[in-house]
Amino acid sequence: MTKYLESVDNLNFDCKKRHIGQNMQKFSANMFNILRKFLRILSQSPLFSLRNLNCPQTLVSIICALSMLITTMAVAKTHTKTQQEESLDHIVATVNDEIITQSELNQAIQNARMQMTQNQMAVPAEKTLKAQALQQLIDRKLQLQLAKQAGVTISNAELESVLNNIAKNNDITLKEMYAKIKAEGLSVENYKSNIHDELVIQKLEQQEIASRITVTPQEIREFMRTQHKSLPITASTDVNISYHLEDILIPLTETATPEETSKIQKLADFVLNELRHGKTPHDLSVTAPTIASNDLGWLKLDELPSAFTQYVSTMKIHDVAGPIKTGNGLHIIQLADIRKSGDETAISKEQAQQMVFQKKMGEALENWMSKLRSQAFIVTPD
Repeated sequence: MTKYLESVDNLNFDCKKRHIGQNMQKFSANMFNILRKFLRILSQSPLFSLRNLNCPQTLVSIICALSMLITTMAVAKTHTKTQQEESLDHIVATVNDEIITQSELNQAIQNARMQMTQNQMAVPAEKTLKAQALQQLIDRKLQLQLAKQAGVTISNAELESVLNNIAKNNDITLKEMYAKIKAEGLSVENYKSNIHDELVIQKLEQQEIASRITVTPQEIREFMRTQHKSLPITASTDVNISYHLEDILIPLTETATPEETSKIQKLADFVLNELRHGKTPHDLSVTAPTIASNDLGWLKLDELPSAFTQYVSTMKIHDVAGPIKTGNGLHIIQLADIRKSGDETAISKEQAQQMVFQKKMGEALENWMSKLRSQAFIVTPD
């Protein structure tokens, strides 16, 4: 029996020599202690004495096999755990003094795939999706780091307000929204943290980029010009055409002296020239308080003042005409836009301004991010 116990001890020592971790060493040691006790009890029993057994070699073989199984289980379990930990927690990128782990990247890929599916967008190949998700995580880290340096924060009240609005826009309560998030296998805390970070980034972009972007009237006009055909549309082509006119009035009474009339005529010529070189009626009404700028809105040809009709019917968008003399003074008109009834493609000045702003914002944001990346310490896999 002594030699059998020595065999078990040798196997136990062999297990300890393997680098299986402290917890698994305890596991194997406990199993070998149980095996040793079993052998001692077996050796002391007259009924199950080894010498009374017909096949002692078989019993020994079973015991040795059990010993080897304990060792193999301990090593295999440790190796499996180590491989799982490495696949989840190894570093995939370093951004300045912060890291991005494989588990973060996996979550970002899952979120991106889910969002694309919900929006009925084509999901790119796995390699492309992974590269896009990693770049987004890197950019996010850079922006949040800069926001922290700049002291950009979001209060709990701001966060709760946005969360309530999200729920409201989806016609559900906040409690129902959280339940839905959990049902999709996501963490509510992670969701709230992501929304918080998005708000911080939005505030940072507003502070660093949006507040410095300007859209000039000339840019708006040029954008609106590209949205329409350059050929003039006359009143005779379609009775459903409407015209958006802006009118500048330079008051002139019928009792004005020749000197006053000449002075008003020179001012009218000046205004006409300025409009043709990019100034707006609003600009001119500020610099020359004696003139009045009026937005006539959308009118059909037969709704316009008769003095304007002959000019408007041959004008192109943004064309200027005048001076037109009427009973109350000299008028200079500018055709802001033309549209047909039911034409949903026509855009307002406000829409054009927003579109130009968004275009400039996108370009500025990309340039800003490129600068942040170039100034940062970033390490990614080859």
